Amino acid sequence: MDKPKPPNAGKGRKKGVPNKVTAEIREVTQRLFDPTYWAYTRKRLVTGKLPPAVETKLLAYAFGEPTQTVDMPQVGELVALLSRKVVHELHPGPTLHVQPPRALSATRDIA
Repeated sequence: MDKPKPPNAGKGRKKGVPNKVTAEIREVTQRLFDPTYWAYTRKRLVTGKLPPAVETKLLAYAFGEPTQTVDMPQVGELVALLSRKVVHELHPGPTLHVQPPRALSATRDIA
């Protein structure tokens, strides 16, 4: 025999209501970063004693992540190869040689 469910089972929090524990933890941790902490962090940054990973993260927060460019010259060759294969499978007779397009460049933001 199945147990009866409580009347509010499965309803959860209403949309937009933050988790109380998360809010409490955020408040407590934010108090750790008082003006004294930031003064000490700034001093370590200026004197070069701040770990590079922390400095990099601060720069990203201040100015955004840098854009990285990836050159992919092989893409044109791959397109030409796939084009010849598709054409050959559709028309098994003699095919024309397909010239690969010029090298392509892909740019994407890495966050």
